[in-house]
This record gives sequence, C-alpha cells and structure tokens, in this order.
Amino acid sequence: MATALSLFNGFKSIGYFTSWSIYNNYTPDMIPGENLTHLYYAFANIRDGEIAIGDSYADIEKQFDGKNNTFNGIHGNFGYLNSENGDFRKKYSHIKTMIAVGGWSWSKDFSIVARTVESRKKFTDSVVEFVTKYNFDGIEIDWEYPVSGGEPGNSYHEDDGKNFVKLVRLLSYKFKKYAYEKQICKRYQIGVAVSASKYTADNTDIKKLSKYVDIINIMAYDFSGSWLSETRYHANLYEDINNISEISANSSLHYYLEKVQDKKKLVLGCPFYARSFSSLKIAANDTSNGFNVQFNSVPNKGDIPKVQEGGAISYKDLYEYTLEGNSKEFESYYDDSAKAPYLYSKKNKMWVSYENNVSLKAKLDYIKQMDIGGVMVWELSQDYNNSLISEIGLAMKQAK
Repeated sequence: MATALSLFNGFKSIGYFTSWSIYNNYTPDMIPGENLTHLYYAFANIRDGEIAIGDSYADIEKQFDGKNNTFNGIHGNFGYLNSENGDFRKKYSHIKTMIAVGGWSWSKDFSIVARTVESRKKFTDSVVEFVTKYNFDGIEIDWEYPVSGGEPGNSYHEDDGKNFVKLVRLLSYKFKKYAYEKQICKRYQIGVAVSASKYTADNTDIKKLSKYVDIINIMAYDFSGSWLSETRYHANLYEDINNISEISANSSLHYYLEKVQDKKKLVLGCPFYARSFSSLKIAANDTSNGFNVQFNSVPNKGDIPKVQEGGAISYKDLYEYTLEGNSKEFESYYDDSAKAPYLYSKKNKMWVSYENNVSLKAKLDYIKQMDIGGVMVWELSQDYNNSLISEIGLAMKQAK
C-alpha cells in the first residue's frame, strides 16, 4: 500500500481536528482527507503524570452511524478515525492519525513529567499504551513552552529544554521497542510543535531534538493579538516594506533552518482564523488603512458576531466581511510585500488580519521554494467551505 509521503513526494499536509469541533457541528466525517497526509487530533491532557483522555464524550463515547466506526469497542472520534474497517480509514487509507497532547491550555505539567528519569518513564509508558490502545499512528508533543512562556500557572524548570530532548528520545526508543516486541511492521511517528519565536528554540537544543522526531511544526501565527498596543499582521509571510513587523513566517523558518540537520522535518504552520482589533485611534488624515495603529480593545460579539475571546475569529465566520457591501463596511486589502491580507473598517474603527487563498498560496509556493517538509493548519473546522484546505490539497497533488 502506498504511503501518504510516497504518494505526494514527501510533501506533508497536516490538519488539526479538535475534539470540540463536534459541538459546533463539524464531525469527523466532514474532514476533507483528500487534502491531507496527517491528521492531528487535539488534544489529550496530562493527569497524574500520564497522558489522558481530554473529552471522554467526544473522544471515545459519542456514537456515529456505521457498525465499523468503532475500534475494539471504542466509540467517539477515536473509534471513527482509527477503525481499520471504518469509513474514514477505508476512504483515506493514506492518512496518518496522531494524537496531540498539551496545547496552550494543557501544557502545565510537561515540565513535571519531563523532569526525572522516573517521571519520563511513567509518561512515555502511558503514551505507548494510549497510542496503541486507540490505534493512532503516533503522537505530537505540543509543549507550550519549555522554561518560559505559555499560560500563567504552568510549571517551569531551568532544565526544561534539556529534559524535553530526553523525554522525546525515550519515547522514540519505547515506540521502537514496542513494535519489535509485538513483531509489527509499523513505525510510530513523533511530532513536536514549536513556537515561531523564542520560547522553544531558545530553550531547547533543536538539533538534538530533531534527531528523535519526524515532524517539527513551526506555529507561524499569533504574531499579533490583544496583548499588543498597535495593530500588526497575524501570520505574515515576510516583513512589511517598512519593517514594522517584529516577526514573520520567513524569519521563523530561517531561525529553525539554522538549528536542524534535516529541513524536511520542518513544516510551516498556517492559521484558519483571524485576529481582530477595535477602537482604533485613527487620525482624521490617516492613510495607514489601519496597520500599525494604536487600538484600545478587541471586538466582542456585539461588534462582530461569532468573534471569540481575544478577538480571534474563524475564517468561515469572517468570510462574509471579505465581500463587498458587507454589514460592517470592511474594505479588503493585501500587503504584497508581507503577503498579508487584512480588513479595515474606518467607520467602525476595526481592523482584522487573516489568511486567505492568495496569502496561503504564497506560503505554499514559498514552502516548495525552501524545500521543507510541508504545511500544517490550525484548524480544519475553521475553514470556509474547505476553500483554504483545497488550496493546500492542490499543492499536495502537484508535488506528486
């Protein structure tokens, strides 16, 4: 059977599917698997030093139609996605499904599980048991972040970066040992998510880490948000012409290119959501179109329906505002230097930075030019009618 990477000349197309998507009417049967090589399931949690189910109902209890959409009596998204005879794997046999553990909200105990020989053994043993029990093809460690950064209340230690390498090295060994002992011809894959800026790379020996992983996912987004004081691009490919942007996908990638031996392990993360800003301090003679302008707040649902905490909004919910004559009087713009689209409503003093087909295609062309491993997207349910993921699917098929 051909693997995804042999089908698409090594090009990786990775999409996150979130457990909570089912509560927003996006179920696993809606995943456009023809546009993917890997599916990351977000998220598993950490409890008592072991990997644990994140949402029991969504993960293993919810029942889907079809007698084969369970695995060893396991229902939920896990059963649907990982049943060898189920609808998903019969249709998309090329896809590797991987469980992502941690993320922004559930990274608080990574420092603890990575800290000692005993805690690393306990955690990695639980990972092997979890992955094989639920029939995943591997795992992504989404530690946000070693040593510093991440959500307030996370545990930290000055040796987090070193211990991260030790944890992944042991996990790689445990997966190989399991496959050998069970005499199964399967290579369990390991991925890691890394920050676009300093939080992972500055604190971790990426060169050593890369020896034990298959995929390094550079989260090249959230360059701006409610934590800033001026509007900035959220996921720009390059710096703007005046070098106002402090970071770009290009600078992030080059940061990691200097730290890895095999650049094919690097994938560039792209967002299927936007960052929005409101109460812009706009001068009467302003010609900036809202970029690099001070703001006092981010929109709430009274300003933009379906906007989320911190001014984030899914591309599918933003799409109507990209059209002419929209209700919020947004005008569409594209910074060709930064390869960054944005929306600006001068009347309502709002500004939105997002990803669209044009900017995404620019990134896909860039990925091919740089000859790295591929692309990752957060997350599939946020797309508008599969328009963005289809752009990636086209690039994936052209890589054959």
